[in-house]
Amino acid sequence: MSHPWERWSVVGGFLFALLFVDVSSHAGPVHAQLQSSITVSAASTSPGATVTVTVANGPGNRRDWVGLVRATDADRQFIHWKYLTNTQSVPSSGVTAAKLTFTMPSSQDVYQFRFFADDGFTRLATSAKVTVSASAPRPPPPSSGEPSIGVNTTSTAPGGPVSVRVANGPGNPRDWVGLAVATEPNTKFVHWKYLTNTQSPAAPGITAATLTFNMPSSPGVYQFRFFANDGFTRLAASATVTVSAVVADPTPPPSSPPPSSPVRYEGFGAITRGGEGKPIYRVTNLKDSGPGSLRDALSQGNRYVVFDVGGTINLTSHEFLGNWYYAGLWVKGPNVTIDGTTAPAPGITIVSSTLPYVGNSGVEGLAIDHHITGAHDVIIKGIRFRSITSASATCLGIASYNVVVDHVSTYMCGKNSIDIYGDSVNPVHDITVQWSIIGPNNPSHNIAIDINRNEWNISLHHNLIIDLTGRMPKISRDQRPISATTVDMRNNVIWDWNGSRGTTILEGANVNVINNLYYTPPGAGGIEWGLQVCTGVAEGTCSAGSQYAASAFTHGNVSLNTGGSPDGGSWSEFYDSRGNRSTPFPAAFVTTTDACTAAQAVVAGAGVRPLDTVDQNLVRQVDLSSCF
Repeated sequence: MSHPWERWSVVGGFLFALLFVDVSSHAGPVHAQLQSSITVSAASTSPGATVTVTVANGPGNRRDWVGLVRATDADRQFIHWKYLTNTQSVPSSGVTAAKLTFTMPSSQDVYQFRFFADDGFTRLATSAKVTVSASAPRPPPPSSGEPSIGVNTTSTAPGGPVSVRVANGPGNPRDWVGLAVATEPNTKFVHWKYLTNTQSPAAPGITAATLTFNMPSSPGVYQFRFFANDGFTRLAASATVTVSAVVADPTPPPSSPPPSSPVRYEGFGAITRGGEGKPIYRVTNLKDSGPGSLRDALSQGNRYVVFDVGGTINLTSHEFLGNWYYAGLWVKGPNVTIDGTTAPAPGITIVSSTLPYVGNSGVEGLAIDHHITGAHDVIIKGIRFRSITSASATCLGIASYNVVVDHVSTYMCGKNSIDIYGDSVNPVHDITVQWSIIGPNNPSHNIAIDINRNEWNISLHHNLIIDLTGRMPKISRDQRPISATTVDMRNNVIWDWNGSRGTTILEGANVNVINNLYYTPPGAGGIEWGLQVCTGVAEGTCSAGSQYAASAFTHGNVSLNTGGSPDGGSWSEFYDSRGNRSTPFPAAFVTTTDACTAAQAVVAGAGVRPLDTVDQNLVRQVDLSSCF
């Protein structure tokens, strides 16, 4: 299967792509055509609806294509795409006009269709904007009365059941009822159900139902609200229900924070909202599967996942869903936040000793994959990964876009800690990994972060990457150079690469390495390989040849290793001299300080707080006394 990005990048760069299109135009019908156009069948629609896109007066290249994007996003940040065959298969001959159908995203936003030439990003035409918003409810039959919602009690004990009666609904399959604190707005709800009394929609729609809710454990005044069609058009509100404290219970209930997070995300991934404003799913047990489990929580998108329990989730099963790899857990849909910070002590830890071995790669503890499961716009925070023991296994795999990894901790993964990996059908972009602790893994394959192939706009900041033997991180575009920034890496602590390799940049990557702190015990050797930028010359692990070269801006990095470098200066100067670019690549905003100040902040704040014994031992290794 081909993809617009693959052909453009494989042929070697933007200039070549433009020349290719221009040559086609002189050889083909471009010069004789009217101006290209693209129109849409609707200016507004509901989530998941079908829109017809009409293209006319195209240049007639076989690989001309149409992309669906958010109206505010750059061309390369497309959500879906098709050739003029209305598929992702190339036509046997050029097409100048076509009608395509696209299924609109489930996220409410403003979108646009853009027409591009010949597997590149030369934009030929842009459609009018299409607004996706919650569908207006169907009007109730005239004789049936107004929608209503009632409860069987106005007071109950924490956790007590309440029966909720809905009548005269509009009959949409996705009409739903939310349980909220009475003083909170509609978008901040504690629990929700469709009129099926489950979180599965009705088929066909239901106008009346009786649902059962277990009330929260936190005392307070609550209310049930009836909404139309997966939106926030409120049809009716119940009387309030008071949950009274049970004096005999000395154990305080777990907190139930709102879905909007006060944590500040920075870098390229910060554009995502994750599951903010989506229905809350409460993980109520530590089982591998079943109702109330984390697996069930991730079985569909559009959720804000919180935890009513703390402890260890042992993944005893796995799934193969396609492509080439297995995962203990898959995020199966877009717009999801996994908020481990909501768990009571000791927090949430994910382990697995039963994932299969399938060779050098192909197994992940948790997978976020847009191509296979439609997962994008995902935030994961406050989660520990421990002992994902298959020798093929990466703790966390990301093959998607608009992702934030925040205050996560990895230790004893079978292979990599984190894989950020794109390919021709799954471009990976706008990702942040921040304030996390990336610890040692299986000694036979003890590597940290692998960023490889079709990816751009990745931010790594304020992470402690410690006690590994390479890929801290490794950044490559697999000989597919582009003009965009591959990775912006700043204010990280890279500590102890055990005589092997620290940060390696190669094969077409464009990288900023700014104000990071490096140190490795001198007895192990390898100080000179703390930061390596391949320039096409055979050196260390770099091969000779321009296809292996990368470009990097290196500035403000500090090494705490003493003694002279191969250049005769300090190791800090040596690392900064590794770069081959005088100005930084464009980057999303990150609050940036000098390397030593940042290192202090990382030691004090990275990882899942409070730290477990594993992370306490790792943090103790970091001695910053020579910084000041």
